[in-house]
Amino acid sequence: MDVHAPGTDRPARRPSAPTTGKTRSRLRRCTLLLALLVTLRPQPLGAQQVLDEVVARVGDSAIFATDVKAAIGLGLVDIDGSRSPQDTALERLIDRRLMLREVAKGVPPETDPDDVEQEVQRLKSYAGTNLKSLMDATGVDEVLLRHVARDSLRIQSFLATRFPPIPANDSDAQRYFKEHPEAFQRNGVAMSFDQAADAARDAATVERRTARVSQWLTGLRRRTEVIRTAPAK
Repeated sequence: MDVHAPGTDRPARRPSAPTTGKTRSRLRRCTLLLALLVTLRPQPLGAQQVLDEVVARVGDSAIFATDVKAAIGLGLVDIDGSRSPQDTALERLIDRRLMLREVAKGVPPETDPDDVEQEVQRLKSYAGTNLKSLMDATGVDEVLLRHVARDSLRIQSFLATRFPPIPANDSDAQRYFKEHPEAFQRNGVAMSFDQAADAARDAATVERRTARVSQWLTGLRRRTEVIRTAPAK
């Protein structure tokens, strides 16, 4: 793009001095020397290039393929039983990004440093012996790990305040007990409702809260531009 708009005054150019053969030779040598210095310039320690791709956009923020890979490897999202772990992880990351947008609208709750460190260790333990290769492949470092752990704790605190558990009644507990008989067995033998009442009531309470959060997230998706730009890899 031209710096000067059409019709404006341009600075007058001074006539160029003729280029001699010796001048051209010196210019070639200087160019070759500069290229050599650039090639041999040492790279900063730990510098790496991670090939990445935007796989989704949530509002004005992007989710990258390495985000999905890191989330799976660190156990940041739940993909148990999924036939398509990458797609499930991406959907969970979209939900996470939507929740963080809501957290940011208010005053983010303070996080206890000990709780952050505990969450960091949980993420590292999940990755196990694959931690270093995962961090190298995704560009995750210690600072980012702590940032992710802090965000997770802030989401938990936000949800606990906005969606406090509402204890299920006996009718809800009985319904849950009948719909999930496989969850109430002891040594392979089906339990009676009286034996499983407390556990059924707790599970029904969690189910009800999960449904409320899911409904809220559905509303957030309707109000926010969410675009999947590429298949998760």
